[in-house]
Amino acid sequence: MFSGETFYLVPENVIRSRIKIFKQQVEQNDGVWNESLDSSVTILLLDDEVDKVLSDDLCRKINNPSHTKIVRLSWLVDCLKRNVKLDSTPYAVQFPGFRKHGHEDSVCSSKESVEEDSPLQKQPRREHIDSSESETSSVSSELEEVLASGYRSINDRWRTYAYENAIRALEKCDYPIRSSEQLRSIRGIGKRIAEKIEDYWKSGSVEKAEKFKTNERLQVLELFNSIWGVGPVKSEQWYAQGFRTLEDIRQKAKLTHQQKVGLKYRDEFLKDIPRKEVAQIAQIVQDEVKSIDERCIFEVCGSYRREEPFSGDVDILITHPDGISHRKLLPLLVQRLSDKGYFTDHLTEQKRDVHKYMGVCCLPEEGSLHRRIDIVVVPFDEFPTSLLCNTGSAQFVRSINARAKSMGMRLSMHSLREGVKREVSSSGNKMAKPPRACFVYKPLHKYVYLPRPNVRPSDFDYEAAGSSPDDFEEKLEKAPKLWVAWLYRKPSQETRNVRQITKELFGSPPRLLDMKVFKNTPYWNGQLWKIKHLIEINPISFPHGEPTEADIPYVRLLPSGECLVSKRVENQSPIVETDDLGKSLEKLINRRLKTKWNQFDEILEDSPWSPPARSRF
Repeated sequence: MFSGETFYLVPENVIRSRIKIFKQQVEQNDGVWNESLDSSVTILLLDDEVDKVLSDDLCRKINNPSHTKIVRLSWLVDCLKRNVKLDSTPYAVQFPGFRKHGHEDSVCSSKESVEEDSPLQKQPRREHIDSSESETSSVSSELEEVLASGYRSINDRWRTYAYENAIRALEKCDYPIRSSEQLRSIRGIGKRIAEKIEDYWKSGSVEKAEKFKTNERLQVLELFNSIWGVGPVKSEQWYAQGFRTLEDIRQKAKLTHQQKVGLKYRDEFLKDIPRKEVAQIAQIVQDEVKSIDERCIFEVCGSYRREEPFSGDVDILITHPDGISHRKLLPLLVQRLSDKGYFTDHLTEQKRDVHKYMGVCCLPEEGSLHRRIDIVVVPFDEFPTSLLCNTGSAQFVRSINARAKSMGMRLSMHSLREGVKREVSSSGNKMAKPPRACFVYKPLHKYVYLPRPNVRPSDFDYEAAGSSPDDFEEKLEKAPKLWVAWLYRKPSQETRNVRQITKELFGSPPRLLDMKVFKNTPYWNGQLWKIKHLIEINPISFPHGEPTEADIPYVRLLPSGECLVSKRVENQSPIVETDDLGKSLEKLINRRLKTKWNQFDEILEDSPWSPPARSRF
């Protein structure tokens, strides 16, 4: 069917297993499969979703375009389905940089015409690297464009972090880069990002950035993400619902209060705030704070404190030296500034014990834009760490957090703590282990969900991933025969393996508080060990002795592990035999004595006049 044809498939957007299948099918039908693009290729296959950048790049690689057909991959799929070689004209690729020859051929034009017509050629292509300060700045903006239009929109945070590190590394580089080895040696620039930078310096553009520019989905997601209060997840939901423009969002989408405000002032929020305007807004807030209490400590954070020329919003941090007066400051401050017209919209509700405000402010001058403002009020002892975290930048805070973790400490906005117990995760990273919570037993079989007090370190040290109960010494004087265990936390956020083990041990669906009994055997111990962070377990003891089969209805198992048995105890005292007459006439005699107690009838030995100790009365 494919006799005399030589195929080459561009691997872009095609998985390896699929390429292997196409290769086998072509060779079975008398075709030749090439692993590289050269002059012998007669049919060039492109994925149906291939973009212009890739096509123009292939144009430059084809040495003899006059006999090379460039068709969609769907042509080969349809040929194999029908078992016949179909006409390739309906499947021909039509891109700038390609021109038709005859009725079936769609091939590349000459190299000169490609370089002349392609809009992506920003500057002549060079074969060596020699960067100047201006080129370093331009490639930084190009990488930032990749972030803005691509990875941030799809919530790919790890690639976002990688590009941010590369951008900062290039901005700090104060010397020209002469070679690719010199570029790769810069800390913060990986192999793949270095390849993109080299491609920019040689061709004048970043191929990935051009792909993102022509991707409709990413453009729509970026548009939705530009609304304050909308994240990547919500953007994906709106795109799946068919929304494509801001007008669709206004008319059809169900918006929260924050999203309505973000959509209303979207264009104004996207504009950077000059340093002078930040100072004016901060001065208004500071004057109001000092009018409430002159002893308050006031600090403007964010990019303003980092002495940047522009800011995205206004970040303000407030505290009080006495550690008490700050508690009622924020609601009063927000109310006063709102009454004066400085705060136009609120993005957070003012509740009791809430120490952070997010809102919209506007200067009283005519033509002033609406700006985002955040005010955080913290206790005096938390002010240093809060100032550090709110000043930024985000990359600096991540770096100093990583440094604190490596030193056995934990840094947050509230404090810097040392001696934090950490557990090695499956990936090898040391993670902080939060205090667990447990169910505390109360009388009448009632359980209350209470936090476990963290009064001392755990008796068990779970050091390495993959450890088992056999790796630790026995802590009990006498090994129990049985364990009692119950769930105190749902496994819904755990891995699939942990959820499966939980269902095996506690049933499906597993319920909190349901106590289960397990044998003290290696198998059950190993299964319980894998979910030790979800369960509470105690050894079973028998204060009244081990129950028998007859005692099963009277067994009571407590969460502490005590197994109580309420046994029936028979009266073993000897029975005193009396004479038959006394047995049969006892009631009759007592009745007669009650009626004739004042008579001197001595029916038996007992009489009304007998001593009290012996009398039946």
